[in-house]
Amino acid sequence: MAKTADIRNVALIGHRGGGKTSLVEGLLHVAGVTNRLGAVNTGTAVTDFDDEERARQLSIGAAVASFEYRGKRLNLLDTPGYADFMGETYGALRVADAAILVLHAEHGVEVESEKVWGWCVEFDLPVIVVVGHLDGERAALETCLEQLESHLGARCVALQVPQGEGPSLAGVVDLLSSRFDDGNALGEVPAELGAAVEEQRAALIEFAAENDEALMEKFFEGEALAAEEIAAGLRLGLQGRSIVPVLGAAATRLVGVRALLETIVDLLPSPADRGPQSGTKLAGGGDRIERPADPSAPFSAFCFKALLGEGRKITLLRVWSGSAHAGAAVSNTTKGKRERLGTIGYLLGDKFSDCNELVAGDIVGAVKVDAGSGDTLADDTAPVVYPPTAYPQPIIAVAVHAKSRGDEEKIGAGLNVLRDEDPCFRFERNPETEEQVLSGMGDMHLQVILSRLKGRFKVEVDTTRPKIAFRETVRLKAEAQGRYKKQSGGSGQFGDVLLRVEPGERSSGFEFLDEIFGGVVPQQYRPSVEKGVRARLLEGFVAGFPMVDIKVALYHGSYHTVDSSDLAFQMAGRIGLELCVEKAQAHLLEPILDVWITIPEEYVGDIMADLPRRRGTVMGSEGAARSTTIRAQVPEVEMSTYATDLRSLTQGRGSFRVEFSRYEEVPGDLAHKIVAERKAAETKK
Repeated sequence: MAKTADIRNVALIGHRGGGKTSLVEGLLHVAGVTNRLGAVNTGTAVTDFDDEERARQLSIGAAVASFEYRGKRLNLLDTPGYADFMGETYGALRVADAAILVLHAEHGVEVESEKVWGWCVEFDLPVIVVVGHLDGERAALETCLEQLESHLGARCVALQVPQGEGPSLAGVVDLLSSRFDDGNALGEVPAELGAAVEEQRAALIEFAAENDEALMEKFFEGEALAAEEIAAGLRLGLQGRSIVPVLGAAATRLVGVRALLETIVDLLPSPADRGPQSGTKLAGGGDRIERPADPSAPFSAFCFKALLGEGRKITLLRVWSGSAHAGAAVSNTTKGKRERLGTIGYLLGDKFSDCNELVAGDIVGAVKVDAGSGDTLADDTAPVVYPPTAYPQPIIAVAVHAKSRGDEEKIGAGLNVLRDEDPCFRFERNPETEEQVLSGMGDMHLQVILSRLKGRFKVEVDTTRPKIAFRETVRLKAEAQGRYKKQSGGSGQFGDVLLRVEPGERSSGFEFLDEIFGGVVPQQYRPSVEKGVRARLLEGFVAGFPMVDIKVALYHGSYHTVDSSDLAFQMAGRIGLELCVEKAQAHLLEPILDVWITIPEEYVGDIMADLPRRRGTVMGSEGAARSTTIRAQVPEVEMSTYATDLRSLTQGRGSFRVEFSRYEEVPGDLAHKIVAERKAAETKK
């Protein structure tokens, strides 16, 4: 069992194609964990083990590579860089203690680099930067450093001096150890780099000294700082996020990888260096509780993900406090039930190696645990509940329909299982449109989910755009008589009502007014009239959508002592309502959404020009740190392709979220189109 102070939980983050997975491969190989160097393009990377990842040659889910090096337990979290799967990255950062931002030396700071940097700020995570692909044709380390400062506001501290750049890259000098890393071993500094190394090392020492008064005093007095003192000063600056150490690498040649491995051990914080984790005593609220990363504290762990495959489920846990043995009985405080840890172990991609005990700060897998993503496991005698991860909201949706009759229930069952593996999608039945709706972070995200549904659960589906929940209402006040009379031998049916309809306030729904004086309609039949009216409103009059924002008053009528009944007055209410609506100019309403669009400043004009084309109204905007958030109101029907369109308009640098606002009248030409499509669909049934 590792000691808490000897654990390093590090998330590798960055834009797609930056080389995160290749860097993990290099670290595993240099540490002696693997005997060969895997690759993404050959499907042999340890952390890209999913069939979808191998087929698409990109990371889809966050994967853990856990191993020992120099007596430390390193838990590397390899995360996706493709926009559709960035929710996985967000979830990994929640359980990490530090991050390595990987940049491509030819491309610099890209879209997702900016996004994940913001998440590191949100989680207060120390960050080091690795500029990968230093051997690329157009590698430009200095440009990357400039962009880190100008785009992200990072205060960069170089930890290395490269020998050559691009195809001429021979290696890098690690300034902390003053050793040369050529991809094979750490050796002597080349003579021609002596002056540059001396200059850069002097700057590094100054950065280290400024974080500690004692070191600063020694520095100004001209005393030499030992390597341990320099590292201690850099650790303080890194943990306080006042500096961002920068390294270079060419992972496929292993150049700089050994130096990075040493940096992870020597500079990055352990869980013991981080603050306590906050939760509550009860699910949903209660007194605030803090749990330190201390093995002697009560046990608590957060379930942040599950791996499914080969008939088993491995639940990934971040242990926030305490310790526990395999087989220990614990409480699932989120769901209020008992659990048994069963078999626990470390993960290397999809490989599982048993361990007997877990300790505060570690990241492990547990087999035969019912807990799902977002659940908390804790000591019975000291319960705590950690809040679930607030993943980014899905931005694109499709309605799913089973291809084979009888598979509708299998869709829901399969997707509910997949939710433990991927908490970033939603699946729900829309009771208004009677559709099963799947929502995700992009087209590819949805494709992957449905591919897994087919592959693992043998369920194939067709997809369509989700139906829009239109409404109907009336413009005018109108009155009419609803009379239902039926005689067919024996007792008959008789109900007679006079109704008045008028528009209600927007979003008021439906209001039934009983204005009967005397007994022209007996009390026991008035609820029957309302029941008939309500049922008819749900069926709609224009295009079959429910009618809302309407007042219906029952103000007169008549009855028969023998033939009147509940059914007769329900029918009379329906008839009277239909006759009123014929006069009251029924029309369609459409849902309007509040939309918040966050974009870099340079795209404001394009977005402002695009919104009116969607019948949108700009309500305002506000700027912050090189970005602008535009608030607008847009009809829902105009937002169906916005996720894709916004990426195109902003080169992937924009994001948005929506909330329902209200219903408004549909313009005449669009209303005619909706009615025609609705009638055509009904005809096909």
